[in-house]
Parts: sequence; structure tokens; C-alpha cells
Amino acid sequence: TAATLLGSVAGTASGANPAFSTSEGAFLTFDDMKGAPYAVEYDGRSFAVGGQRTLWLSGSVHPARVPPGEWASTLRQMRRNGLNMVQVYVFWNAHEPSSSGAAFSDAPGSTDWDVVDLRRFISIAASEGLFVNLRIGPYVCAEWKFGGLPLWLMNATAYPDLLLRTNEPTWMRLTGDWFRRVLFELADFLAPVGGPIALTQVENELAYDAPEEYVRWAGEMARDAVRDALEMAIDNSETIDTAGAAPIIPILMCEGSVAPNAVPACNGPTCAEYLSDPSSRSDMYVEVDDNAVEPKRVLVDYPGVWTENEGGYQTWGGSPYKPPAYFWGRGADDVAWASMRWFARGGAHMNYYMYAGGNNFGRTGGDAMTTAYATDVNVCPDGLPNEPKFSHLGNMHAALREAAPTLLGADPQVGRAVFLPHHGVLVGDTDDDGLWEGTERVPLTDEAVKAGHAAMGSTAFSKERKGGENVRRAALARRRDGGFGGVAAAGAVTDTQTSGEMVSDAFAQEVTERFAEVTSRKRAVARASSSGFTEVSGNVVAFEYDSSTDDGFVAFVENNSPRVVVADFKGGAFTLTPWSSVLIVGDASDLTTGLGGMRVAFNSSDVPKTPSLRRVSRAKAGFFDWRAWREPVALDPRVLRETRSVTAPSPLPQIALVGDTTEFLWYHASFEAPELAGEDDPVVPRLWLKIVGRAANRYSVYLDGAPVAAVSDETHSPSAQNQEIEHWVDLGLVARTHVRALSILSESLGVSNYPIFPGAKPGDFEKGVVYAEVRREDTDEALEFLDAHGATVKPGDKWRMRFGLYGEALGLHLRETKTKEQDVGEAYPKWTPVAPGAEAQGVTWLRAAFDSDALELAPGDALLLDAQGLGRGHAWVNGHDLGLYWNIARNDAPYDETQRYYVVPREWLVRGENECVFAEVGGAPELGAALAVARMEPASEDEALEAIWAVTGGRQRACEF
Repeated sequence: TAATLLGSVAGTASGANPAFSTSEGAFLTFDDMKGAPYAVEYDGRSFAVGGQRTLWLSGSVHPARVPPGEWASTLRQMRRNGLNMVQVYVFWNAHEPSSSGAAFSDAPGSTDWDVVDLRRFISIAASEGLFVNLRIGPYVCAEWKFGGLPLWLMNATAYPDLLLRTNEPTWMRLTGDWFRRVLFELADFLAPVGGPIALTQVENELAYDAPEEYVRWAGEMARDAVRDALEMAIDNSETIDTAGAAPIIPILMCEGSVAPNAVPACNGPTCAEYLSDPSSRSDMYVEVDDNAVEPKRVLVDYPGVWTENEGGYQTWGGSPYKPPAYFWGRGADDVAWASMRWFARGGAHMNYYMYAGGNNFGRTGGDAMTTAYATDVNVCPDGLPNEPKFSHLGNMHAALREAAPTLLGADPQVGRAVFLPHHGVLVGDTDDDGLWEGTERVPLTDEAVKAGHAAMGSTAFSKERKGGENVRRAALARRRDGGFGGVAAAGAVTDTQTSGEMVSDAFAQEVTERFAEVTSRKRAVARASSSGFTEVSGNVVAFEYDSSTDDGFVAFVENNSPRVVVADFKGGAFTLTPWSSVLIVGDASDLTTGLGGMRVAFNSSDVPKTPSLRRVSRAKAGFFDWRAWREPVALDPRVLRETRSVTAPSPLPQIALVGDTTEFLWYHASFEAPELAGEDDPVVPRLWLKIVGRAANRYSVYLDGAPVAAVSDETHSPSAQNQEIEHWVDLGLVARTHVRALSILSESLGVSNYPIFPGAKPGDFEKGVVYAEVRREDTDEALEFLDAHGATVKPGDKWRMRFGLYGEALGLHLRETKTKEQDVGEAYPKWTPVAPGAEAQGVTWLRAAFDSDALELAPGDALLLDAQGLGRGHAWVNGHDLGLYWNIARNDAPYDETQRYYVVPREWLVRGENECVFAEVGGAPELGAALAVARMEPASEDEALEAIWAVTGGRQRACEF
């Protein structure tokens, strides 16, 4: 018997359900639903809402990363930029960070829905006309701490047999209950009862070798949870009429194993290959009878869904061109080209991951992720548009909306590429000015401009090896003057291929796949050059969609090669830059010769000049009244009395002790320095400390309370589970004069967001010190650690683990902290004035004030902390947790910080005097910090052209942070 599928799947060969219509424009918004219940269905061409086909252009926004006061403006910005859906992750550990109010008890504690008010966020999305794709997970990745999973899962005492993302009973019980709690909280927002939630997702990027039993369970669990939530919503309402609405919404599973009742989806910087290559979905199955399976047929039974059109992400110590462990930014033309190739082949849903990245406030980032998140995407972390990428992609959205009725009214054209006659425009540096010129110039005529073919490409192909300001200026001048682009005379076309053959596009993909499956054009061109590729062959193609109601048509014309070409399409000659696509709208009844009846609705390489650009400048006012207090490192009675600690024979895992309360844990031990070596000529031995630690962890070493050195690892998403990193620290020449006190401050740089392996143990992603020893350099002998002191210390306990910073226990980061009194009556801690430029050593707490009124912030301005004068640590503004700051240098620019500016949400400010507190743990040689303002400012023509140059032709420029 056939499996029950969610939604309506036609049995026609084309996969198109004739009951679905495009009469309403095929680009619906939630406003079109008018609050009435509606069905969400699908077939091989697209999703349909209320029986109407719709193209879904979506963008990811994480409510936990965007201040609530900016939710409305961010979602309104999405809608005005041409999107009709917002994709939302639900972070389990944000809503249930602990259990039962006590660390690591056996049952999850009460759910805090107010910490991230999902109901309010989704209500705002609905008011802005946006559908919602709710991705519950529970594992979500997202470069978020532990991939959204709560850290209390690491409690091996409470959950000794717990295995992640597999058919282990405890995991399925905990995650299934959480999934249901989310849906029951949001039940009245589901589409069948008139809400904006049209899609939901279970799991995320589940490995292809995940146990089949677990994959099936995940899909069925999600289906049952949706149905039960809908039944509850209907029972609780006296006004909901679900006549005609399906009792379910489609369940998605992306980039990996997919349950029989779920819709598959692709993630990645390019997904056109996912539609073209059956092997890319060979592990996704749907039941057809009791004893057989067949591959799921994307674009036949299921629409093309792209849940993550990846943007740029930054790691501490990384850079755009030398990312140490993760992919980074993409040019505006590259994102547009990849998106166009997706829709050309039949994709019907595309989501930017991210659209607005926001920030990793508090302790929320994944391993080694910077505080500013996704600085390369459409909207900067401070909410300002990332121009010109923002406007360029907005132009694409408008063109796709115009083309939507024709696109969704026809079958997907994957496998039906039309090869175009074309010739390559040979390029070379003929006048030795550092620019690539064509051997023949292509004139940009007035007629071409009027026909909409103006500036169809990036002008100058600057050879980076020549580089320099003159090359850049020459490129800008060429762009201003027209340069390459536009329309060539029809007679210039030479037939190098047969035109009009309707054949498989596998040949067209052959060259494309060699170069296009990389994340930037710069890498693509490098690969092309190294492989000796010199001619265009078989990769200038068109995908044509004919209107079902008139003589109109829509066509995507692609140049999937590293060369400029002139292509002939229906008698019109189009100059295409490397790796580009144009969307052509035409009327077949008006086609005579040349350009008649055709216009270019969008060109992926034609990035527009924008009238304003984001600028960062020093604020009108800054910090004043700097004060400091240096936290003691030694284990004096007051410190032990006012902080929590435990002892053990060896170092204990960090998260198992502190949970989700702090990123800091002290490890204390003591040892006796060795006798002087050599009887006649005593030599003070040199000692070395060996630390075996975790990935994405920083260790600050102190000897007798004095800072010695700091070592760290900034690995993101390590390739192996339970990865251990070895560090060596030179303790110097240490003579035996007394017992030496060793202190190691372990600082988590984020818990891995990548527990992707089914069956992994939560403890595989621990933090802290695994092992430590002190060794003599001369004899390579390890010294013995002494037993710890204290009334409750067991014999053999040599290590004391102290939870968090002392200042955290005292509440120094909280606004209006009550002053504690010492026994002698003096204030404690005693804050002392400090002048900017002074040196900060050890763990130093800093306080500074600023006057918000004196900043004179205008509407739309974003306030930033300029941390250039600090070292590394944690910051709070009026008690709000700003997160980690760190002036670690980029790996390709030793004098440039990975992140210098940090967003201060305006809703955190109060009128008049505000307070900023810093837990400076890295040491600052010249103490200081400032305030800056980011705003959109008018751009000159040269500035606008330079901004285009910076995000085209293999280059990318992120928002300045």
C-alpha cells in the first residue's frame, strides 16, 4: 500500500497537480490569507496555499539574536525587500537552560517562553505579511551553543545512557516531549487554523547513515505533534472553522536522511546540483509497499526546497580569505548567480541563511564563533542593510516575483537545458594597466539601454597580482564609463554549438560542476586556471519557461564558465560575464529579430549603485569615570567562602560542573619546585606546564597569583568527536623556596554546535582541562601535585575546581550592585579610579559610564562598542549581557582585529548615565574603549562604484565589525 504523504502529491508524470492554480500571481503573502484557515500542500512543482501555487522567497532571522525592539523593523525590512517568508530556529537551550531549578536534576525544568517571546515574534511576522517556517530541531546547528541542545544533557549521572540523535529511548523521550511543547505553545499560529506557520522542520542535517528506525520515528513524531497541537487549538476555539483546510502542515527534513513522510531540502552555498543529480538524494526514500522502496523524486513528487542559501560566518582569528575552519563570505553577484541557477532548474523555495544574522549575545555562540553573527549577509548584525548586496538581491526578488506565474505554471526545466550558440571574448592585459580587456570592445548602445540591457556585467577583471590603488581606480573608471556589458550586434555571434537542442543538461553541468561547487568565484577561477581550462565549451545554456495562458515566456540564460561570452538567444546577442545568469522576460508574439519582445528583468552580475552606504564613525560622546578592581587569584578564605568549588584527584569536565551559568572555571593545584640541580654549580631548573584541553578553549596560566601566559585553540566544528588539544606553557626558572600555587583559568569559547554524528555522547563536547602536569626541562620528570587543603577535602584530591569568576559571584556585572562590607567595615570590592592607557593585568574588572543623551543618536543609528583598547573578556551594559569581546588578530592581517565593534542594542539604554562593566581576563597593555555609531550615509559615485567592485568578481566585503 502507498505511504501516507503530507500534503497533496499528484500522480502525473510531470508531478504537477492540475488542481493548483497560479491565478493569484504565484507569489502569495500571508496578507492574502486574510486570517482564514488554509491548507498547505505540495506537488513536484511547488507548494500551494489554499490551492494557489506560491514561490517562497525566505530569509532566516533568529529572534534570540535580534533584540526584541528590532523585530518589527527587521521583519518589515524583509517584506519590503521582496520576501514572503521568514525562517525561524527554536533554540531549546534558550527556553530550558537548566532543569527543575537545580542543576542537573532528572527532569527538565519549567519552560521559559518569555526569554525569547516566539509568540510575539510570529505575531509581528504575520502583521508584516510573512509566512513562517518553524524549524524546531531539536538539534538545529545554527552556529549556536551546542546546536541548540541544553547543556544539562551532559549530566552523565542523570542520563548515563543518553546518545544523541539516534534511537536511544532517553533521547527520543526528551526531544519528542520538547517538540510537542513548542507546537502546543504555538498551536494557534499554525496554518490550518489561520496562522502564518506554513512549514515546520524536524531534525537538521541528519547524517545519511542515521539509524532508519530513528529517521522514521522523527518524521512520525513531528507529524503526530502537529496533529495533536492542531486538535488542541481547534478544541480551545469557538470561532475556528477548518473547513477545506488540511489537518497538517508539511514537515521538512534538510540535507541528510529524510523520513518517508517528510519533504527533503538542500543546504549549501549552491543547490542547483541537488536538482540535477539524482545521486545527491539517493539516500532519501518513500515507502511504496511493504517490501520495496524507491527514491524520492524531487521535482516530481516533491518541490525543490533550499533551506539554507549559505552566507558568511566569522570565527575568532579567521578572515574572509583564510577561514580557519568554516566557510566565509560570498560576493553579491555570486549569491545571485547561485540563486538564479536554482530557480532556472525548477526550485520553488529558497531561503537565505542568514538574512539578518544579529549577534551572539551572552554565552550563546557556537565554538569559536565571533559575537557578531553572519556579517556578510543581506542585513548587518546592527540591522542596517549590507549595501549593495541588499539592493542587488532585492532586485532579484522583484524579478522572480514578476516571473512567478510563468515559472510555476510550467514544468521544471531541469534536464532540458537549451545549448546556445556563442563565442568567447578573449581577455588579456593588452595595455599593461593591470586590467583584463577584451580583444574587441562591445558597444553599449542607446537602443540597448532602452531595451533594458544596460551594464550587463562587471566591468574590469582586475588581476590581483598587480593590485594597487591605480588598478582599483581604473576598474572603477571602466565601470563608470560602461566597460563590458550590454548587447552585442547579432552579427557578432559565431555558431560554436548547435542552437535549440532540447537535450539533457548533464553536459552543460560537466564544466559547471568543476568550478561552481565552491563558495566563491575567486576559488573557481583559480581552479579553472590550474586545470588548464581556456575555452568555453558546453556551459552556455538557457532554461525556458512558456506561459500557459499567453505567448509570454521567461528564460534564464547562464554562463557557467570563467570567460566572458556573447550568447545568441532567440536572435538577441547577450554579453555575459563569467559565472553569471540573466533572467529574460519575453513575448513570443513580438519576436522578430534582435531584441524584439525581450527584456532583461535581472542580471546576476549587474550590481547596482546605491545612494547610501553603511559607515562607522566615532560617537559624539564616550566613556568617563573609569574604575578598576583586580580579582584575587589566590584561594583565600573569602574567595572560598563566596564561590562554589569542588575537589577531585584530577581535573573535572567544565560543563558538568558549571552547566550554563558561566564560561569560566578555575583549576587550582600546588606543587613543590625541585631542588637546585648540580652540587658544585647549582642550576635553577626550567619548568613546563602541559595542558591537555578542549577545542575552542582558552587557558590563562598563573603561578603564585602572577600571570604567566595564555594559550588557546580557536577550532570551529572539529573533525573528530571528543577532540583534545595539547598546549605547553613555559613556567620559567623555578627554584624550591616554597610550595608553588598553580592556577589555570579555563574559558570556553563556545560549545560546539556540531554534534552531527548519530550516537555521540553529550560528554564528547565538554570543555575545560582534561589533564595537566608540570615537567622539568632538564630531566623530563613530572612533578607531583600536592593534596588540596580544606576540611572537606578527601585524601588524594589534588585539584580544586572553582566555579566562575569571583566578580560574577559578587554580582559585579549587574547594574546597581549592592556594596558588600568587609569585616573591618571598608567597601569590598574596592573600586579604584584608572586612567585610559593604563595597563590591566590578570583578571581585572572595569567599570565606565557614558551619557546616552550626549550621543545624540538619530533614528536608524546603531550604537557600537569599540573594544580596540581592551584585550579579551566579557562585557555587560546596564546589566545586559553583551557577550565575549576579543581583540585577536585576523590570520591574514596581524594588525586588524577579528572583531572590533560590538552592537549595543538601543533598548538597553537608559536616559542619562549608563554603565558598562568589563571582565577583562586577557590583559590590556593600554586600557581603553570607546563608543561608535553606524549609520547609512550618502555615497558619492566613486564610493558607490568601489562598493560594487568590493563584492563582485570573486571578492567579498562584509559589514565593518
